[in-house]
Amino acid sequence: MTKLIVVSTIFVCALGVLVWAGLGASMPVLMVSQIDSPAYAGGKVQLDGGKVARIDSYTPLVFTISPENDPSCTVRVRSSRLAPENFKVGIKVSLRGDYDRSAKEFTAYKISTQCPSRYEATKEVREGADGSAGNRGGEGGAPWKS
Repeated sequence: MTKLIVVSTIFVCALGVLVWAGLGASMPVLMVSQIDSPAYAGGKVQLDGGKVARIDSYTPLVFTISPENDPSCTVRVRSSRLAPENFKVGIKVSLRGDYDRSAKEFTAYKISTQCPSRYEATKEVREGADGSAGNRGGEGGAPWKS
């Protein structure tokens, strides 16, 4: 009986530590268009829903992002990190970092870009040889790259 109580107590304590660590590590996620909203009080945030509008410098990395649906709203981003391999104007990005409202600048410590799909169908497969959409009964090969 004593062993059961000791094991149960250790288990409950370990579970409590995991829950506490998980809640402490949570980070708000905002869209680019929401960064200046009063709902964001500051601190670390994940910024999604943007694409690279302009690249000013690679060392240090300085660029501008805008929401996918509103290119007039922009946010300047600065990072000491190197640019991801496929980093270019027009690519979708997700950022983690801090936003300084007074400077209107986001300092990113993590930059993730959307990767092109390896399994995207080729044009020949999407449009059959006669111009019709789709694969024509097994002709044209597999719709993915290996």
